[in-house]
Amino acid sequence: GTMLAEGRGERLTPVTPMPRLPVVICKPDFPISTPELFRRVDARTSRCRPDTEGICAALADGDMPKLARREGEIAAIKSRLLDGGALGAVMSGTGSAVFGLFADADSAAYAKRRLARDYAECFLTETIDRLEV
Repeated sequence: GTMLAEGRGERLTPVTPMPRLPVVICKPDFPISTPELFRRVDARTSRCRPDTEGICAALADGDMPKLARREGEIAAIKSRLLDGGALGAVMSGTGSAVFGLFADADSAAYAKRRLARDYAECFLTETIDRLEV
């Protein structure tokens, strides 16, 4: 069923079941490294100042344009899902897939068709309220 995962995902607490809703999942053509993502999050949240060292390192490595494009692409997918009628859209876990929840199947199918023009990995599915084993 629907669970609240805490800790590192090892503590599960049942919550009100998720209703069945259409879901569109779109994955851009690049992965996001989980260790790198957590390094960036730690650098941003563990101090109250910009990550100057990280920015300088990215500039030295020439990664800023690539990083900006990737973050911009994730934001663009989220925006397109929302513009297509999603109730909400977020990146899944540490990425790079983005998913949107929809109130109706027609809106979800339309959003999926539009994203599929630009992204090879787009899927239309739905949530489940309880996993039957």
